[in-house]
Amino acid sequence: MTTWNLKRFYPSFQAWVKDFVSLEKRIKKEPLKAFVKAKTTTAFFKLLKTFFTLSQHLEKVYTYIHLVHDLDLANTSAKTQYKKILQLVQDFENQSAFISPLLIKQKTPLLKALQKRYPQFITKLLRQKKHTLSEKEEQILASSSLMAAVPSQTFSVLNNVDFDFGFVLDKNKKKKRLTHGSYLAFLKNPDRTLRKHAFCALHNTFKSMQNTLTELLSGHVQTHLFHSKTKHFSSPLDAALFDKKIDTSVYYNLIKSVQKALPSLHTFLKLKRDLLSLKSMHLYDVYLPLYSNKKRYDYKDAKTCVLEAIKPLGKDYHRILQQGLNQWDWVDVYEKKHKRSGAYSSGCYDSDPYILLNYTHTLYDVFVLAHEGGHSMHSYLSKYTQPFDEASYPIFLAEIASITNEELLFAHLLKQAKTDKEKAALLAMRLDDVRATLFRQTMFAEFELWMHETIEATPLTSQLLCQKYYALNKAYFGSGVNVDQEIEIEWARIPHFYFNFYVFNYATSYCIAQTFAKQILAGNEKAKKGYLTLLKSGGSKFPIDLLKELGLDLTTSKVFDTALKDFAKKTKELKTLLHKK
Repeated sequence: MTTWNLKRFYPSFQAWVKDFVSLEKRIKKEPLKAFVKAKTTTAFFKLLKTFFTLSQHLEKVYTYIHLVHDLDLANTSAKTQYKKILQLVQDFENQSAFISPLLIKQKTPLLKALQKRYPQFITKLLRQKKHTLSEKEEQILASSSLMAAVPSQTFSVLNNVDFDFGFVLDKNKKKKRLTHGSYLAFLKNPDRTLRKHAFCALHNTFKSMQNTLTELLSGHVQTHLFHSKTKHFSSPLDAALFDKKIDTSVYYNLIKSVQKALPSLHTFLKLKRDLLSLKSMHLYDVYLPLYSNKKRYDYKDAKTCVLEAIKPLGKDYHRILQQGLNQWDWVDVYEKKHKRSGAYSSGCYDSDPYILLNYTHTLYDVFVLAHEGGHSMHSYLSKYTQPFDEASYPIFLAEIASITNEELLFAHLLKQAKTDKEKAALLAMRLDDVRATLFRQTMFAEFELWMHETIEATPLTSQLLCQKYYALNKAYFGSGVNVDQEIEIEWARIPHFYFNFYVFNYATSYCIAQTFAKQILAGNEKAKKGYLTLLKSGGSKFPIDLLKELGLDLTTSKVFDTALKDFAKKTKELKTLLHKK
């Protein structure tokens, strides 16, 4: 099948409705506060057990309807149910907001007893002590969560449902439908007229709504600022990283390392410009592959390729992913009208992982399958190793598994290449991917940091956002690329800016994944064991501490610098391959 088998989750939509109603009644009729009237150790254990049981159930009910909703964002019935579950999530957050303030007041012997069963939960709680408000104040913050989500939800509707990018003309004046799914394919098309028209049309659509999009993004950033000040953090960045015990120096070190390495990116882009025989390289030329790859990658072949590539991770890993892709129907494969754009892996503790794709039969799509398969395996191994309260892995670790799979796939394809030309094409494609993952995401991270720092002193206007974003593109692309003015509005179409300092995780994860992949491919059994330990650890340890145990110290710039040097090395290898006689 090429669609999700959601019957493995719930046998029918009616079954989900019945479960939702049952959970809603339970949350409303069984207030959590009733469990701790006695203030005994037994009462607190019952409180936490009930809290996590309800949280697990709520996660299950939420995940199902969010998947159904994403398959058709215009489905009013699914949208209505989705809003209902969001309201129930807020109701539960309001009801449970008293737990942290109450626990923090308890004496050490009780907390130590609870910590034996819920080690990471209590450890995090104690770390948050100075940032935890009174019970009433925490309830007020919890009740504002739906309101705070309005900017991101509104952007999602605009981006996925309301925006119509229309048609663009190719060099033969033939109309082509422009969508989120077709945009990247057009940018990789050898028809330069089509590339330019697609680039301009997409960005001009967002430009036409720049004031609305400015207010949405500004409102989202304001919620982070409000939260950080209310909870007594030094900055929104500090607030975002504190719970994961990640020092802000990791964020700043990444930006500094990448800025220092920008000349290697400029060298690659100039090499690409020259090899493409372009007098002037524009941004709509950047994604053009050095070699036209017209090969159609059927989804069946994509699965086979990915499964072959990840064999170095061991028989168990291979077996589980094979069953997920083939027998358990984890993937909804093809683009459909009103289906959410892009790709992701979702799921919950009580479900399979579910991968959403918008597959268009390109080699890029094969890499996306490997990427999302990595996420799904991370979730699968974590939930089968950890209890619910420690199964959810932190965002900082989330992209390591996905990018490691990409690196393994690249190595597999490179090994299969029969000619220098094929090797050069793959190497150039991977360098483009690294540019997008390491350099581009760090540029996003720099822009996101700038927004949060700027808004404290001055309002974010569309002019200010465009000026800053354009300046960053000029710096990152260098003199070898003509930075088209249309790019100044690109910030308005990046969904990850509606997260909370997420994008830097792609860059850090690439550096970590590259380290693991190199060691695994070299046959280092200790590295493979350590990597699988990471996947199985879930959220049972703080990410920086876990990585340090596995031999990677993220408090220094070494891991970043090594990955950036590898990019420069691969650029030289590409140049050598292309100049072979």
